[in-house]
Amino acid sequence: EPFELLRRLELLRSLDDSTLNALIEGVEPVQLQEGQVLVRQGAWDDALYAVASGTLRAVTVAPSGEEKILERYGPAGVLGEIQLVLGGAWTTTIEAESPCLLYRLRRAVLDALSDREGELLEPLVWIIGAA
Repeated sequence: EPFELLRRLELLRSLDDSTLNALIEGVEPVQLQEGQVLVRQGAWDDALYAVASGTLRAVTVAPSGEEKILERYGPAGVLGEIQLVLGGAWTTTIEAESPCLLYRLRRAVLDALSDREGELLEPLVWIIGAA
């Protein structure tokens, strides 16, 4: 299932099947239950998440404590592109609205694969850098 999901992502479309398969070896499944938090606003991360099933929401909390939903992510949604490229703190809290299955790709996996498959990953690195 990760192959078909990741193959559909615009970010990874330029990769050939063997490079995508090598990338998938480092992808980790993440399961969340309704209401469970993936990451909290202000938390540091260096991963990209692809949504296989379920719905998540990006919420920001005002100083008054009021929550505001900024975005929703459903199947084939992608979040964390900036964290994957640069690392950094999340500007929102990501919370599951329903049971979810996501696939996490950490920067270390991309770096290790880039060392091994350098030229094959150049289009991906360029796309991510332009995001």
